[in-house]
Amino acid sequence: NWQTYQTNSGNIGRLLSNNQEVRTYYNIFGQGKWRISNGIEAVFGINFNDTQYELTDRFLTDMDDQSGDYSFDLIASPSLIITKYFGKGDKNLKVFGLVSHGFSPPNLEETLLPDGQINPEIQPEKGWNIEIGTSGNWKDLYFNGSVYSMFIKDLLVARRTDFDQFVGVNAGKTQHAGLELALNYLKNGERLESRAFISYTFADYKFKEFIDDTADYSGNQLTGTAPHLLTGGIQTKLLKTGLYANLNYQLTTAMPLRDDNSIFSEAYQLLNIKMGWEKTIRKNWSFDVYAGLNNLTDTRYASMFLINAGSFGGAAPRYYYPGLPRNYYMGLRLQYLL
Repeated sequence: NWQTYQTNSGNIGRLLSNNQEVRTYYNIFGQGKWRISNGIEAVFGINFNDTQYELTDRFLTDMDDQSGDYSFDLIASPSLIITKYFGKGDKNLKVFGLVSHGFSPPNLEETLLPDGQINPEIQPEKGWNIEIGTSGNWKDLYFNGSVYSMFIKDLLVARRTDFDQFVGVNAGKTQHAGLELALNYLKNGERLESRAFISYTFADYKFKEFIDDTADYSGNQLTGTAPHLLTGGIQTKLLKTGLYANLNYQLTTAMPLRDDNSIFSEAYQLLNIKMGWEKTIRKNWSFDVYAGLNNLTDTRYASMFLINAGSFGGAAPRYYYPGLPRNYYMGLRLQYLL
């Protein structure tokens, strides 16, 4: 149940809308596994989704009755994964390929206009994903990687129409092509535990077909997506003393902030460090004393972006919300195990 009212200098004014909505969702799904031969298996499945919106408009003084059925069509989402396993002991490898269908129905806010009325044009986003990848380990080195391409129809995006007002729109067709790589090295000895890791993501996401009124954004980079992400770090712990240290790094490249790709953010790098002392007291008690330093290089960067920001009251659009400068923290954690 929801209502909207006119606002008069901060006071509630007359009633503008009064609605009651009953939403019903159900999913029916199943999955099966087939061992084709020694070392090769297939996993197949399918999901059926039905989403129903039944609206009762209780505000009829405006002579506009929006009551009705706003249900979406039944969606069938099949999937198929074929995997080949190699190796044995401390050397293992698997290679897989998959084809799958997915969907995402709009949430409550996306089905409504800013005035509280139903947005009759909104549709669930649907897409297909094709992916080839591998994962495994070579003794203490663990790895995984994949190449994928997703083809999405009716991608749900938010359009800002006024200060703190957004409306959900379907962005035609998009293609999400990408690459994901990760390496982890784990070494557990009698005196030292250590881990080193690095991961990289390449995201080539584009609007394949997106026409907004008279503006054609087809072929542009997808808004709010960085093409390159890189993270890495080192963690060590001296087992006898309980001393430990962590160092991690993050790189985020520039991303478009408007659908027309006229404005981009700036790339930034962050470096964080944490050190501590962890010890068991008696049988059930343990403590952890730690301190850390975030943004070691005192980088000026934006931690959050407002996509397609508008300009109101003569002020410039606000796309960037700044991240924290160099900052310190310390803490103490006590734990008792029952």
